[in-house]
Amino acid sequence: DPVIKLKYLDFSKGKSLSAITNHLKGDYKLLGINIQKVDRKTINGNRALLMHGLNPGKNERFLIGVLVGPDQGYILECVSEADDFNALQGHFRQAIETARILK
Repeated sequence: DPVIKLKYLDFSKGKSLSAITNHLKGDYKLLGINIQKVDRKTINGNRALLMHGLNPGKNERFLIGVLVGPDQGYILECVSEADDFNALQGHFRQAIETARILK
C-alpha cells in the first residue's frame, strides 16, 4: 500500500540546501534507502528538494519532498512498492507540490 508521511525537519534553520541534502542522504542510507537523484525547486515560495530513492531490500521506491521555510522545515515522504510507483508518482508529486508551510 502507498504511504505518505509528514515529518518535521528539526535541523533546517540556517542550513543551506546542500547541507540538508547531505544530512538526509546519510539518514536515509542508514535506513537502507539509496537516494538516486535530488532536484532543487521552489514550492509555494519555499526552498525545496525533491529526492528520488530506492530501498532494494524491501522493493520500495520513494519520492521525498523537503520544504524549507525561514524557521522550520518539513519532509513529505511518499513510498510505494517499486512495481506500483510509476502509477502513483503523479499523485505523490501533486501532494508535495501543493504543500505549504503556514506561519
